[in-house]
Amino acid sequence: MKKLFWILAGIALCACDSGSGSEPPKTEGGSGFEPSTRNGRIVCALADAYAEFESTDKLPSSIEVDGETLDKGAWWEAAARLLLLMTNAESGWEETELTLEGYAAPAEPTKFDTFPADEMPIGALCYQSEAQLNFASGRGTFANYCTFSKTGYTAPDGTTYEGQMSFDRAAVIFMRAFAHYKEHGQLPERLSSWPSDFLHPTLNCDPSDATVTAALAGAVAGKSTLREKAEAIFLYVRDHVEYEYYENTSYGAAGTLSGGKGNCCDHAHAVIAMARAAGIPTRYVHAEATYPSGTVYGHVWAELYLDGVWYLCDATGKENTFGNHENWVSFVLNSKLAELTF
Repeated sequence: MKKLFWILAGIALCACDSGSGSEPPKTEGGSGFEPSTRNGRIVCALADAYAEFESTDKLPSSIEVDGETLDKGAWWEAAARLLLLMTNAESGWEETELTLEGYAAPAEPTKFDTFPADEMPIGALCYQSEAQLNFASGRGTFANYCTFSKTGYTAPDGTTYEGQMSFDRAAVIFMRAFAHYKEHGQLPERLSSWPSDFLHPTLNCDPSDATVTAALAGAVAGKSTLREKAEAIFLYVRDHVEYEYYENTSYGAAGTLSGGKGNCCDHAHAVIAMARAAGIPTRYVHAEATYPSGTVYGHVWAELYLDGVWYLCDATGKENTFGNHENWVSFVLNSKLAELTF
């Protein structure tokens, strides 16, 4: 998914400062960056961590710079402060002394991630950096997420953003921005906001499991395009797995496919494992859904990414179709996730 990330590139916070945010100063040329100071070496360490992240889909718990270990809270703080310096053309960011306050990472760093845009301007990342630093300065710990609103950050083209960006999602975007800087000698004007490539195995969802790959082979036989395969995967799970009520995950992707039953979590595991095995980026959606009776339940479904669009795939209702739902009326979003932890 590295190419896709760069193609895309072309908590509630009680007091998020308003502002338009900074955009990256241009540098001549576009040659790679060679660090000469601690600040530069932190940037390069996070750029190297991003290369590892692309292979593992896991954030580093710490990085080593000049013999010093920076834990997750420390390197996140360093990234936020350095980004703000780098987008200030007058700062002399490499030589400016970087003081870290020792803020802690939050307890639930992926919670309530609802930021909808697949890409974002660098100024939006600066906005959440400043907001998070302001939050942490009075509490000693970062927030689980930063809230964007129409009255907060405004991009140079007039675009506003809404939704919540989780701490971990921002961490990935920091590393992605610094990887671009290390390679090109300047920050990108825009970049992918994806927190994952949505293809790796995750808890209860292993695309390489033999049961998953066998089900996939049967589902997509005779299908050639990714769209055809995506629809076939959805229909296979919808038609082969019966709904069974219980809370949270019980069987996982393989157990759901082999046993032919599962709740919404397990239906989603099955769809997502098969789709990822087919090379289709796929994520979990966790929400509070309102049903025709008026009752509200926690609900989980899959979203598949095809041709620049996320398609809703809720295989729990036999009346549902690819990209559409009929078994519930509306929802309030909790999070969109690469991994479902419950």
